[in-house]
Amino acid sequence: LAVTYHDLRRFTEAKVLQEEVLKLSKEILGERHRYTTMASSNLALTYHDLGRLNEAEVLQEEVLKLRKVIMGEWHPHTIGASNNLANTSHDLGRLNKAAVLKEEVLKLRKDVLGERHPDTIKALDNLAITYRDLGRLNEAEVLQVGALELIKEILGEKHPTTLKISNNLKITSDRLQKDSNAVVHQGNDSPAPRTSSPLSGIPLSTRTSAFAYAGPPADSNTVSNRPGTTGVLRKRPAVSYEETDEDGDPEGAAHIQKKKKTL
Repeated sequence: LAVTYHDLRRFTEAKVLQEEVLKLSKEILGERHRYTTMASSNLALTYHDLGRLNEAEVLQEEVLKLRKVIMGEWHPHTIGASNNLANTSHDLGRLNKAAVLKEEVLKLRKDVLGERHPDTIKALDNLAITYRDLGRLNEAEVLQVGALELIKEILGEKHPTTLKISNNLKITSDRLQKDSNAVVHQGNDSPAPRTSSPLSGIPLSTRTSAFAYAGPPADSNTVSNRPGTTGVLRKRPAVSYEETDEDGDPEGAAHIQKKKKTL
């Protein structure tokens, strides 16, 4: 039911159910059970959709720590947990932390999946977005050019992932061109536009796009709880999140439901 509420973008109702599932999972299966970490990860994504980013980050840090112990850092679900935490950190403006996490995700995906796997290519683009927002535009463009070439070969030019990466590359290239023009203006003694952050001067609608993860699309407009942005509607950055449905094994869920009826 919580999944259905989430699909309907009824995030508050989904949150209530997911909090109950997580509580029961901890009581019945224990904190270190893989289904418990899945429940915690899914609740964190709902917190993210509600704009409760700090709470989402706390849960995701806990999930990552547990998965490293239970599954090992090379396991796909551990890598996915690191990816989710990186994206939440990015959304909170903790770009250096996000960059470190995304660099690790990219390295692990290359080692585990290979350079030509779509998830590895998405990790390239994901890292490039953080580099771009840090002002590391040349590095971002190099990553996105490589990602676009690979994804075209593997998925084709019209695949949604290809189109998303192409759009992200265009945003980066436009930023580079804008900065280049600013340097020319400065050389002509014309003041360049003042910026207070790597994102200044870029309309929100052009530097963000659909929120994406390996599950149904979430609400693209949420209220940020980031300091100084209370009540500000924002769109999801074009990064990849993962809804950790694990191996699809319903054993944990069924066990919890059975126990719940007898409580």
